[in-house]
Amino acid sequence: MNLWVVLVVLYLQENSPMPALDLIDGLILQAARALRTLKLPGDGWAGLLLWLLVPELLVGLLGHALHGHFWGIASFVLNLLLVLVILGPHTEARMLPENEEQPLPDPAATTQQLSLLPAREANESYFRAQLLVIGRRHLRYRMSPLFWWVLLGPQGMLLVALLVAARRCDPEQPPWVAQLDKMLFWIEWLPGRCLMVSIAMLGDFMASLETLKATWRTPHPSDTLLPALIEQSLRWSPLEDGDGPESAVWQERLQGLQALFHRCRTFWVVVLAMLTLYTPLP
Repeated sequence: MNLWVVLVVLYLQENSPMPALDLIDGLILQAARALRTLKLPGDGWAGLLLWLLVPELLVGLLGHALHGHFWGIASFVLNLLLVLVILGPHTEARMLPENEEQPLPDPAATTQQLSLLPAREANESYFRAQLLVIGRRHLRYRMSPLFWWVLLGPQGMLLVALLVAARRCDPEQPPWVAQLDKMLFWIEWLPGRCLMVSIAMLGDFMASLETLKATWRTPHPSDTLLPALIEQSLRWSPLEDGDGPESAVWQERLQGLQALFHRCRTFWVVVLAMLTLYTPLP
């Protein structure tokens, strides 16, 4: 069933605009912002626990009530709707930084230090900043929710999505609790390492092998390790002084990056298909 749900959601993502999902995503963020403003005791923990436990309880009760009814179709629809709401708004095009809710500033005005660098180094630094955003989005909005959905079911995916929404609701402000970033770090550690392995395998494996071996067991967040690994895997030629965000070389890099993540997505769908085929029937 998981395989069919993923295939249907991927098809709808690529072939339907689904504006209602954008509205739902916006309402979820507004609800998180509203809950943050409530003066609840516990230094933010009460609000965060309320944000996590109420949806988890509702989905759990609904899943229990629908389990086994209508030959499993009801559970399939619940799974499909949950995955569609969580993954649907994050299409391939919206992984790019220019579609960020708060776009990255112009490279010449990012920081005073960046403006003092030579044009070539400034372009490379700005591109790495964009690469970090793209990698984090693919990990946080796709790989991590799908990983925990396959491993723990709908409630595992929902927990990841709620934590990410809690972090997204006001990115300029500190999180509800100081430990929220650490919670996301541990939740994303294993899916991030899986994503790193697929990036290395589907790019230049020998060029990225040493980077993968050196960073695999480190206690660093997975999203911060992706840019260096991607650069090793894709083996880009260096940017020149005039190769800014509008240049052909820059756009060619972004297209290669999108193609790499598309191959990674296809790879994990194939892995899910193999798990489905070789799982013994009850």
